Amino acid sequence: VAQRLGLEPTPGLSEYLLGEATPADILRTVPAADGGEASAQELVLIPAGRPVPNHAKLLESERFRTLLREVGEVYDRVVLDTPPLLSLSDTLTLLPQVDGVLVCLRLDQTTRHEALAAKTALERVPKMPIGLVLTGADKSQSPYYAGYYTAPPLQDAR
Repeated sequence: VAQRLGLEPTPGLSEYLLGEATPADILRTVPAADGGEASAQELVLIPAGRPVPNHAKLLESERFRTLLREVGEVYDRVVLDTPPLLSLSDTLTLLPQVDGVLVCLRLDQTTRHEALAAKTALERVPKMPIGLVLTGADKSQSPYYAGYYTAPPLQDAR
């Protein structure tokens, strides 16, 4: 995420969890995408930091749980961008520490088998998905939504 936003990857979460950085060192603020009047003006994120050999153990640490608790007290939403649910045990390690899960599926890439395996993995923990995002869909190919995105705005009746 940091790289896509043009940010330096370090110091980041791994440096913080190793005790080499403070929260002030790792919190980065970037302008949010223009999503309209009600959207946030800024996005605060923590880059992953440098690769470390024992990252799964660090994510299970009390230091990580404390960081999640502290940022949760300051910000309205805390989103953890993780690897795909079935690819690494890290993602499953984090499930007990979150309030909900947003599952992302890519059209024409996520197989039915993978989607069902993800559903089974999520059923093993008390956290159920708070949403499902389908990426890679072409809105112009959907007859239901195609007109919605291209229709002119309604005039105010006042």
